[in-house]
Amino acid sequence: MHDASEAAPDDPASPGEPRGGPRGAGRAPTGDRGADGRKRPGGLRPRGRLAAAASGRLGGFTGPDAPAFDVSTLFGQAWTAYWPHAGRLAAATALAGLAAVALFAPALLGLAAVVGLLEDVALQDLFGPDAQVLALLALSAWGGLITLAMAGLQSAVYRLGLAVARDEPWDVVAVFRPGTGFVPFLLTTQLLELLVRLGCALCVAPGVILFGGLALAPLLALDRGLGPLAALQASWNRTEGAKATLVFTYAAASVLGLGLTLFTFGLGLLAVLPFTAVLYAVCYERLTTQRREVDA
Repeated sequence: MHDASEAAPDDPASPGEPRGGPRGAGRAPTGDRGADGRKRPGGLRPRGRLAAAASGRLGGFTGPDAPAFDVSTLFGQAWTAYWPHAGRLAAATALAGLAAVALFAPALLGLAAVVGLLEDVALQDLFGPDAQVLALLALSAWGGLITLAMAGLQSAVYRLGLAVARDEPWDVVAVFRPGTGFVPFLLTTQLLELLVRLGCALCVAPGVILFGGLALAPLLALDRGLGPLAALQASWNRTEGAKATLVFTYAAASVLGLGLTLFTFGLGLLAVLPFTAVLYAVCYERLTTQRREVDA
C-alpha cells in the first residue's frame, strides 16, 4: 500500500517548497548566470548576433574557451551582421567621406601655400633664416589638426561597427560622434602604428606578429577607455592562439576591399569601409566575450 508520506517519484514539489524544487534548481545557465541563478563573477556576455553565434545559431563557437576562430567563420558572421544595415552604413560612410574631403581640401591648399612660402624669396628676406622653420611649424600644426579630425571619424566608424556587431541601435549621424574613448583610441593607434613600423623595419616577421597580437588594442581603448599600454597588453593577452587568424583575416579583408574598390572605381568604399569595421568588431567581440577579464 502506498504511503502518503512519501512523495511520488514524479511529484513536482515537496511540501513547503515552491513548484520546481529549490530556487534556481534545474535551471539552464543563461547569460552570465549559472544554474543556481547566481551571477558569475568576471564573466562577459555576448550580445545581439554574437549571442546567437554563441548559442550555435550562427555557428563557430565550440565552447566558452575554445572558439572555432577561423577566417571563413569571421567573414560569415560579419556579413550576417552587416547586410541588414548595408544601406544605412553606406550613407554614414558617405557622410564621413564628405567630411574627409572637406578636411583634406584645405590641407592640400595649406601644403601648397607652405611650399610657396618656402620658395618665396621676399619672405625669406623678411624673416631671414627663420622663414623655413616657421613654415614647417605651420605645416606640422595643420597636419596635427587633420590627424585629430581623421582619427575622430575613424573612431566613429569603429563605433558603428561595434554597434552593428552587437545589434545595438545606432543612427547615421553617429559617425560624427567619436565618443568618450577618443583620446585613448588616438594615442593607442599612433603607438600601434609606430611599433608595427619598427617591427617591419627590423624584419617583416616581427611587424606581422606585433600586428596580429596588438590588433585589438584600438578597439579596447575605444570601447573600454584603456590607456595605450594597458590596451596593448590586453590585446596581446586576448589574442593568444588567434594571432595568425587575425593577420590572415585582416589581410584577406584588405585584398578583397582593394579589389572591389578598384573594380568599382572607388564606389566600393561605401561597402568596404563599413564591412571592414563590422569585421574588426566581430573579431573583437569574439575574443573578448568568450574569455575572462585579463585586463582588470
